[in-house]
Amino acid sequence: MNKTTRSCKQARVFSAQRFKGMGYQHTAITRWAATLGKREMLKPSSKLLQNQSMISPTRSLPVSQLLQRLTMRQLRAFMAVAEVGSMTQAAALMHLTPSAMSMLIKSLEEELGLQLFERTTRKLLLTESATRLLTVVQAVFASLEVAVEQLHSQSDLRAQQFIIATSPLMAASLLPSLIASFCKSHPHVQIRLIDTAADAIAGLVRSGKADVGICTLDHDFSDLKISALMEDCLMLACHPSHPLATLKPIHSAIRWEQLLGERLILLTKGSGLRHLVDQTLNKLPIKARKQMASLGKNVDSSYEVAHVATAVGLVRSGQGMSVLPAYALSRALAEQKNSLVMRSLIKPVVKRKIVALSLKQRPLPKNAQLFLAHFKRSVAAGV
Repeated sequence: MNKTTRSCKQARVFSAQRFKGMGYQHTAITRWAATLGKREMLKPSSKLLQNQSMISPTRSLPVSQLLQRLTMRQLRAFMAVAEVGSMTQAAALMHLTPSAMSMLIKSLEEELGLQLFERTTRKLLLTESATRLLTVVQAVFASLEVAVEQLHSQSDLRAQQFIIATSPLMAASLLPSLIASFCKSHPHVQIRLIDTAADAIAGLVRSGKADVGICTLDHDFSDLKISALMEDCLMLACHPSHPLATLKPIHSAIRWEQLLGERLILLTKGSGLRHLVDQTLNKLPIKARKQMASLGKNVDSSYEVAHVATAVGLVRSGQGMSVLPAYALSRALAEQKNSLVMRSLIKPVVKRKIVALSLKQRPLPKNAQLFLAHFKRSVAAGV
């Protein structure tokens, strides 16, 4: 095997391996590299063999090192010269000097072990091998441009969108009006709302499936960033005909001990709200509990329901009373004012903190921060 044959074979192998190493698995590359050496070997009088100034690839270097030497800048320079047919014009397009452009083309030819251009007095002409290479390079850069544009589009969309995870109760009562007012002043922002079980909210934040979780501070969230949003009181909901609803003055508060012996509609055990109600009733003064027990009055849980809306419906039908969050009752009163009475509960006043959860190691999206600020302002204004 003579030197020319070895040089052409190496050119074929190096060219195919370089583009494959860059990750461009294009069929045109394979065809171009597979036929390259054969075509040039069959033409001993071709320009490639006649040009004694061509330098073959460095044979002593490992392929991995040779691949690292082929650059995007070289390929862009090759594509520019091929498209305009002039080293000077291509240099101007890439904001380079003609000598710098010439050096890029020369280095690419040396790396590939091929002559890419036939130089005439008027313009540069592509060799047959370079024509095939140009088709591949143009396809590669076109694909890259599409990919970059898609990445930018996704990034812009992600910047405009954020995801909130919250309980079904908050999703149905507290958040709709807040989201509506926020989107009115920020029409470009998209909010995705996930309503899920209260004990699953923190998990969605930890896994990155939600940017922010809005919930009550009922568990240990020490691994997350906690931002206080508001405090909410537990209130008594009863039918307008119930004696506790007709107390004078009309806004009289009800003591927790007055619930002893009443038919209560409570949420199922295991929920944060049920735990808080049970805990408060169990902490009532022993004297009061004994006195009520002597009268045959203990806590009577007539119904246990999974949803606040069910509890409200039963109260409206006169089936009992319920202890519910103020924000949920406010929404229920707004819908049907005359079918429900809400009374404050005292001794003790039981409050719950509503907080926003987010990851400590990752800042909230800017629009999510704006929404939480809007949340706080709306609550402070009583909206």
